[in-house]
Amino acid sequence: MRRWGSAMLAVIVAAIAIWLGVHALLKRARAAAYEQELRSYTDALSPGTTRKRVEDELRTRGALYERVYGFDRTNAYADLVKIGSESAPWYCNHNNIYIKFQFDAAEPIPDGTSDSDSDILRSIEVTPWLQECL
Repeated sequence: MRRWGSAMLAVIVAAIAIWLGVHALLKRARAAAYEQELRSYTDALSPGTTRKRVEDELRTRGALYERVYGFDRTNAYADLVKIGSESAPWYCNHNNIYIKFQFDAAEPIPDGTSDSDSDILRSIEVTPWLQECL
């Protein structure tokens, strides 16, 4: 009876170890895919590029993007391109992964926000965004 219990424990421990290993490999593979997607954009676009040029590139690639304000407390809207999703914590419905194109306003405007074609690209990065949270 003791051998049976030890064998079952060994099988359970092995199954958990395999599951954790596969989970870690998949997580690394997703991170590598996100970085490759980021690299494809940073190779084509560099800081100092206008919003018009960035959005023309996104349209050429067929990338769907959305403008979001207040992401980094800057004076210009950011453009987000969704590239994946991860499991969300219990208190959120979504954990989406985006390539974020952050801009600086080319010209000061009265209400403090800008989505002008002449805004200047400041940075491109991979950004997770928890959405629909409690």
